This record gives sequence, C-alpha cells and structure tokens, in this order.
Amino acid sequence: LVQGKLKRKVVVPPPNTHNVPTILQLLPEYMLSDKWRDKTSKGKNAEEGLVRRADNILTHIHGYPKPINQILPNDAMLIAQTLEEGVTEHTWLKDLGVQGGIISNNTIKEYVGSIRLFFDWACKKTKDDAVTIKDVWVERNPFIGVSLDNYGEEERTYEALTEHQLYALFDLKMSDRDLLIFK
Repeated sequence: LVQGKLKRKVVVPPPNTHNVPTILQLLPEYMLSDKWRDKTSKGKNAEEGLVRRADNILTHIHGYPKPINQILPNDAMLIAQTLEEGVTEHTWLKDLGVQGGIISNNTIKEYVGSIRLFFDWACKKTKDDAVTIKDVWVERNPFIGVSLDNYGEEERTYEALTEHQLYALFDLKMSDRDLLIFK
C-alpha cells in the first residue's frame, strides 16, 4: 500500500525486451474497438481524456511511460493518491487538465476505472492476437480488485429543508431579486 507523500526518485526504466507498447501507443486501436462504437461523441472524448490523463500521471510519477506489462496494482493507488493530493501539491496536474480543488472519490474511481477498462480490452486483445506465449503482453488486469475507497472526498448528500426551515428562509429580509432565486 502507498502511504504518506509520494517520493520522487530517479528510476531507470526496466528493459522492454519484447517491445511491449504503452497505454498511449495502444489507445488509437482501443478507440476503434467494439466498446467504443456505442458511445456518444461526448462519451468518447471524456473516456479518451481520462485514459490520457491517468497515463500521463503514471508517466510523471515514474519518469517514463511504462509498457503495459509493467503496470502494477500499486499504480492504481499512485494515481489515486496523486489526484487526492491535488494541484496544490502537484502543480503539474494543471497542465494535464486536472481541475483544482477537492477531488471526489467518484472522480478518482473514474480515472482509475478508465485504465481498468483499457486493461480489460488489452487482456482479451493480446490473448486473441498472440502467436507465441511471448506475444501475450498482459495476462490479467492489474487494476481488478484494487480498492480506492479511502481516496478522495466522499460524495456529499443533501437533505431537503423542513417546512419550518422554508418558512424561516422566506421570512428573512432580502431584496426581491434574492427572493426570486429561492422561489
């Protein structure tokens, strides 16, 4: 488990002896898959953005783009922790289009979920296309079973005002314009 602040260390990338692609190298092919056919244009753009930003977060953390066979379950937690710490801690997140402020648990799950869905596709794709065992880049999805429940802000729930609270609200002295907002 990842604990505390992310420590940045210089890492020499492990050799990519089988020339395994990265997420971004496979993304165009992934976007042509059956999974994308039923999505709206807006949905496709949103999903692509999440995948790209999540992969860029990993690249920034590790210092190099990881081939898909070197991505580990811990990487899901690194994405979650980085997003939770946010743009105040990691100003480079702004360059990726990550919004400032508090990031919800649901948003973090969307980022990691986009990569999890990519790996669902990649596992099937590489097994279907493999000629030899070395051609199977990913045997199982590394993000399956990773719990992200402790990251980000919990969803806020709102409760309706009681009748008494509504009367008290409308009894307040306010301009007609402000009153119109509540009406």
